[in-house]
Amino acid sequence: MKKQIKKLFLGTGLISIVPVFALAAQCGKEGPITRPSNYIPENQRVAEIVKDTTFTLPEEMVGTKLVVITDSGRVTDKSFNQSQWEALNVLQDQTMTKKTTEDGKTQDVFNLNISSIEPSGDYISAYNAALSSGNKVWVLSGFTHGDHIKSYIKANASRLKNAGVKIINVDFVIDPEEVGYADVYNLTFKVNEVSYVAGYALAKFISENETENKKLSSFGGGPFNAVTDFITGYLKGIYDWNKENPDKKVTHTPVRLDSGFVPGEQLNNVINGLLAENPVSAYPVAGPATQSTITINNSKSNSKTKYIIGVDVDQSKSLGTESSGLFFTSVMKNLTQAVYDTILEVVFNSNKKPIFKGGSSKHIKKGDIAENWVKLAASTLTNEALRTKAQEAITTAQNKFNSLSAEDKAFLDEDKAEKGGQQYENLQDLINKLLEKINS
Repeated sequence: MKKQIKKLFLGTGLISIVPVFALAAQCGKEGPITRPSNYIPENQRVAEIVKDTTFTLPEEMVGTKLVVITDSGRVTDKSFNQSQWEALNVLQDQTMTKKTTEDGKTQDVFNLNISSIEPSGDYISAYNAALSSGNKVWVLSGFTHGDHIKSYIKANASRLKNAGVKIINVDFVIDPEEVGYADVYNLTFKVNEVSYVAGYALAKFISENETENKKLSSFGGGPFNAVTDFITGYLKGIYDWNKENPDKKVTHTPVRLDSGFVPGEQLNNVINGLLAENPVSAYPVAGPATQSTITINNSKSNSKTKYIIGVDVDQSKSLGTESSGLFFTSVMKNLTQAVYDTILEVVFNSNKKPIFKGGSSKHIKKGDIAENWVKLAASTLTNEALRTKAQEAITTAQNKFNSLSAEDKAFLDEDKAEKGGQQYENLQDLINKLLEKINS
């Protein structure tokens, strides 16, 4: 199994200004459960979710406390953290009931107590705050928790067990057997699948709508699977389009994997080098690089780059309306769906989806397209006619993916350039081989 490495993409290094013990919902004096102050109204949410409409909260679970603990940034970041926070918002909405007060008015009754903690680097204090506040469900947002939560569980396993805490790791993995605590659940994502759909769709769209420039581009922050899975699936999709449509081929520029994830000289050098190739599209897989690519591209009066693919969440929403018209699509991890599904199963024993039941004791789930854990965002291109054609291309590509055999789908998640071929340890070499196939 591939080593699961890091949540890197939209985690732009924001430093929380919220003290570690400042939980966003009531955690001290007990009383009626209220909505947290950072509750996100449904019309302001960034994620789409398929709810289990048959779910009913067991009476004995009324009052259960659930908390999202970020590794950096806010739960209102319109991105990675917010997607997980929205899952708890949905659960609180879904389990809300009504009562009539003595004066005949209708009042909302909240039956799940949701909160958030935004550490400023002191993770152990954050975990202690979550435990002492009686939170039964901890959603840990991002890879930086990894070593900290490992150490904490090893030192506090009996306290956690006595408190009945279930720990959900989002986009990183720790071994329950290694830390000696069974109630650890790891959520990861088959982004190669949805990236394949994006690559196939983009190749179809460009080949049919751009008469002169059919050159695509991409780059990544580092040479490891958390980055390259986004790129290799996309390249395999482009290759399949070219193979099936030899009279409508697109090409692709060289792919660098050394931009890093911090805005600055190195990232800008990679972006400027990419734009100098005059590609019609760009697919940055490196955190703040999407915004940096758009900013630098907009500063060039003669730029040829007209289409962007985002990562992790729907970046047409998270980066603001001023840039939304550039987005062909975004390759999304549906973090909201993943957290929601997992909580229903492992906390409330109510999910119809087999997430962890009957699986490995290591509790590692890699969600796919079929489960709605990865998906493409709708195109938001400014030109209505092109937006319609982009959406049609996405639909065609999704149908293409659906028609693949189980063997073909498994290949998308392998570090191989050919089915049954060699396994690449050097991921830059793998990408170079895929580019050679595309451009031949």
